[in-house]
Amino acid sequence: MTHLLPPPSPAVSLQQTPFNSAPYLSLQFLDDFVNGDFTTYGAACPQSVGENDNSCGGPFPGEVPIQLDELSCLNLTISAPLDSLPAAGVDDGKRLLPVMVYIHGGAFRSGSGHRIAFKWIRANIAGFSGDPTNITAFGESAGACSIALHLCSASLCSGSTFDHKNGLTTSKISEVWPFKRAILQSPPTLQPSPLENHEILYQRVLGFLGISNSDPDRLQKLLNVPVEKLVEASEKLGVPHMVPLADAGLFPMLPNAANQGEIMKNCHWVDKMIIGDTFYEGFIFQPAMKHTKIDDFIGAYNRLLGSFDAAELLGHYGITSSMDKSLFWTRSMFLAGDLLFSEPAHNLCNSLAGNKKIFRYTLTARNPFPGSIYSQVPGHHFLDILFLFLTLRDRFPSPVYAAIAEGFASRWITFAYGDAPWEEYSAPKADRVRVNKGEARGNIAVVSGREGWVVRNRVQDEEESKKSEEGERRYKQFEIIQRVLGKFEDGCEAQRIRDALSGVGEWMAMEGLRWDANK
Repeated sequence: MTHLLPPPSPAVSLQQTPFNSAPYLSLQFLDDFVNGDFTTYGAACPQSVGENDNSCGGPFPGEVPIQLDELSCLNLTISAPLDSLPAAGVDDGKRLLPVMVYIHGGAFRSGSGHRIAFKWIRANIAGFSGDPTNITAFGESAGACSIALHLCSASLCSGSTFDHKNGLTTSKISEVWPFKRAILQSPPTLQPSPLENHEILYQRVLGFLGISNSDPDRLQKLLNVPVEKLVEASEKLGVPHMVPLADAGLFPMLPNAANQGEIMKNCHWVDKMIIGDTFYEGFIFQPAMKHTKIDDFIGAYNRLLGSFDAAELLGHYGITSSMDKSLFWTRSMFLAGDLLFSEPAHNLCNSLAGNKKIFRYTLTARNPFPGSIYSQVPGHHFLDILFLFLTLRDRFPSPVYAAIAEGFASRWITFAYGDAPWEEYSAPKADRVRVNKGEARGNIAVVSGREGWVVRNRVQDEEESKKSEEGERRYKQFEIIQRVLGKFEDGCEAQRIRDALSGVGEWMAMEGLRWDANK
C-alpha cells in the first residue's frame, strides 16, 4: 500500500520494509525481517540526487535527505489504516483491503525495482490486512513504462486462463499475476533495448572507469569501484541504469508505440486501466531545447520524415524557419512531449477502449510553487505526482488546488476498490476520420487550475480549451503524428524515428546503438 489514505483515517506506516537483499536477489524472505527498525525511510538505490530541485517548493523543515545505499535499497514503505491491522496472533475476520503499489519514475536512472517486489507483496501483504489478489499497480513516467512492459511480457500475457480466486495462471509457466489493475501516468513508449546495446554501454562504462575490456579481472575491478563513481559514469555518459532488455523470452513481440495496445489486449488478467498525461509534457526537455537552432530542428525532421510529412507535422504545430525563437521553444517542446508521452497515451486509450474499461485524464493546472523552472508552467511532466500523495496539501495556494490533490487521491483509491473513478472513456469508431459537430468521442477527466476536476468529451474539451489560458488541446496533432509515423510498416523503425524526433534517440545515435533487437 502507499500513503493514499483518507485524511481523517489514522494510519500506520512501516518504512524500509525489506523485500529482498542485494546482491543475492533470491526469493527467500529475510530472516531478520521481524527485528528491523521500521520507523524511518529506507535507502534508495544509488543515483544522482538533484540538490536544487524546488519543483514542489523545496524541502519541508526538518525533512531528512534521501539516503542512498546499494545493498539495502530493496525496501518498501507499507501504509495501512490502523484499525484494519490484525492483532498479533488473532484472526478477527476483518475484510482484506485493496492494495496499491507505486512504481517510481526517473528515466530508468532514479527510483527503485519490480517483479520480486510484487511476489513479496503477494506473499506477505495479507499480514497487513491487504488483499494479495486485489493489487493495483500505478506509476508515472518510467514507472508507468515499467508497468506497461509487465503488461506486454510473454510470461504474463500468454493467453492462459486466470484463476481469480488464487490469482494464478493455468499455463505451464504457472506465473502469479503481479497486479489486477493498472494506472499509467504519462507513460512513455520505450522499446526494450537489445543485448548488444547493453554490451556497448557496458564497454563505455569500463572505458570511463579506466578498466580495459580485455582485462581478465575486469569484473572484479568493476565490483571494487565505489558506487559514487558508477553513478558519475552513468550521468556523464548519459547512460540510464536499467534500460529494459529485449529478451525474446519476455518479449517475443517487441513492444513499441505501434503495437503495445494490441499486445496488452492479451492481458485478460487486467480489465481496468487509468491512462493519462499532462498538458505540457515536453517542458521537461527545456534545458536541451533552448540550445536547439530552428533550422537544425526543421532539417532533422525533413531527413527523418521526408519534406512532405515533415512540413505537415511541423505545420500543425506552427513551426516555421522564420518564427520567433521564444515561440519555437514552446512549440517544439509541445511536439517533443507529444511524441514521447501524450500521443502514445492517446493511442493506447483508443487501442484498449472496448477491450478493457479505460478511464482517461489530462492535467492542465499550473505548478503553483515558486523557486524552480517549473513554477507556473501548465501541466508539466510529473506535476500529477505533486498532487497525488497529499504530502503538499498544506502548501497549495488555493482551495481549488487542495481539492485537485484530494481528487487524485480519492479517485485512485476508488479505482483500487474496483469502482469507476469517473465516466469511462470510449474510443472513436474506426470509420470516423473527422469529428462531426456535436459528436461525443470519449469521456476525459480534465484537471485544471480554474475548475478542478471536470469530465468532458473530446468535442467539449476542444471547444473549452480555446478559451483557456494554458492553450488549446492537441488531439488533432496527436492524430497527425499517428498518421505520419503509421506510414512506416516496421514498428521498430517507426519507434526509432519517434525517439529521434523527440530527442530520446540522440544519445543512442551518438553511442552507435540500435533500436531493433530483431535485426
